[in-house]
Amino acid sequence: MASVKTRRGSFCWSLGHVVKWSRSDGTIEIKEVKEKLNISGAMVLNYVKQGKIKHAVPPGRKHGYYLEKDVEKLASELQAFFDLEEETENTEFTVATAADIPACIALNRELFDIKNTEAVKDNQR
Repeated sequence: MASVKTRRGSFCWSLGHVVKWSRSDGTIEIKEVKEKLNISGAMVLNYVKQGKIKHAVPPGRKHGYYLEKDVEKLASELQAFFDLEEETENTEFTVATAADIPACIALNRELFDIKNTEAVKDNQR
């Protein structure tokens, strides 16, 4: 039985047919991808289309394998995003008082300056 290394992985050939897919090359199945990333199969396909996870389908097979290093990299990126979200401070809203009015006016003038408003109107014409 001959073994051939290709761009898509290692395939063992016997009489021209694929008889074994070697999983020792750092690939995982979609079930494992979904578990590691805690996402649906549709999201896995979205990440494949975006090029964030590489997908290889051996000849003669319907289902392929995903590169584990890509999945681990994406998992760490997603975890960093969720960790950042947890670190944000809680915002507390209160009713404005008379002492807050000068600061509110200054903020409104900064955001809604007449010069800025006229420039926007000119761009819309």
